[in-house]
Amino acid sequence: MKKIILSVLVALSVLTGAFSQERKPVIGLAEIPNNVKDNTAVQLRAAISEAIVNSRRFAVMERSAAELNKIRLENLETDGAVNPNSRLDFMLTCEITEYIIEETTVNALLVSVPVVKCKLAANVKFTDVKTGQIVLSELMKVETTGKEANGSAASQVLAQDMIATIINKLYPPMVLSVTGDYKVIQTVNANYTVGDVLEVVANGEELIDPYTGDVIGYEETVVAEIVVFEINDKTNIVKAAPVPKGEFSDAEIVKGLLVRAKMVTKGKKTIPANDKAALSKFKSAKIMK
Repeated sequence: MKKIILSVLVALSVLTGAFSQERKPVIGLAEIPNNVKDNTAVQLRAAISEAIVNSRRFAVMERSAAELNKIRLENLETDGAVNPNSRLDFMLTCEITEYIIEETTVNALLVSVPVVKCKLAANVKFTDVKTGQIVLSELMKVETTGKEANGSAASQVLAQDMIATIINKLYPPMVLSVTGDYKVIQTVNANYTVGDVLEVVANGEELIDPYTGDVIGYEETVVAEIVVFEINDKTNIVKAAPVPKGEFSDAEIVKGLLVRAKMVTKGKKTIPANDKAALSKFKSAKIMK
């Protein structure tokens, strides 16, 4: 009898745990029109699906655009492989507008060296199914070179940029904690890499649309700049800190402030700022190993 009771209690605890897990919003990922010569459209869709799952914020449902639209309109339960009892929350559609692999030459020590480049661009539309609001509508572009100059590598980069942009729109990263004398900050990873410079931002007064009265934004103040020195792939948590004895070493950083990548212009490109020199300073200051 005791064994039966114990078995029932274990089963109930498993069921309770299963139902108590927070439901992840489901993104419906439509097929990408195959308007390029090779299988890049298939590779991009697979890369987007992988990036969605790896974000740990969403579940993904791969369907045709017609099927997703039917689910959206009828608000039906689906049998999606990732989250079988969930409803559709967002729709992500994508169409490749440019895919070029070209060879150029650069001069190095009076010798012309061939360089292969891959350019991939896509129109991306991300819609909130429940409200009909378009969260993101953007032409996104990437360029890869050398060994990465192919559709597969470019698809991976574009997919990561795409999901990072969506996360920043829906769930802007915030300061989760500030610890230690060197103000080690933890935040959520939004496609950062070690050495990336992040801005810690405080919101000020509301910006009001004079015609509608809607709040369209906030005045922003950059409180500090911090540099990423550790990324936990399992928890998706990032550790960063102000550069010791730098401009922002004494900045007041508190939990809840917004975090975003600092962007700089390099040539004709806008890219995330990176401070590799700060990492050696972190090692000498024993902030990182």
